[in-house]
Amino acid sequence: MHNILKQAGIVLAVSGAVLAGTATAAQATSRSCSVNGYNPLLPNTCQTASVGAYSNHTVKISVGAYAGCKFDYKVRDIANNKVVNSGRVETLSKTISGVYSFYRLELSRVGRGCGGVGSIEGV
Repeated sequence: MHNILKQAGIVLAVSGAVLAGTATAAQATSRSCSVNGYNPLLPNTCQTASVGAYSNHTVKISVGAYAGCKFDYKVRDIANNKVVNSGRVETLSKTISGVYSFYRLELSRVGRGCGGVGSIEGV
């Protein structure tokens, strides 16, 4: 019985890492992350790996939540840990200008049953 529970825990942990976008070795280089809104036991936040700004000093972000849901999002400067852009949206496609460093996108699930995906692009 202990082996079955241990295996179930591993499956849940792996599922949570893939579906919820937690930081795993496989996702460490991912420019996107996702939050699973249907399982309250899975993490309700995710973050992408960092990306460098384009040569024109911009990064592009894209966020899409499940219908009727909204996310809190933050774009964080990795060098100084400051948030350079944030908001609460259902969907968003945006170019952020005046950036010169490395940045990551962070999503927080808002509301039960809410989930979705986000991505960031740079160099």
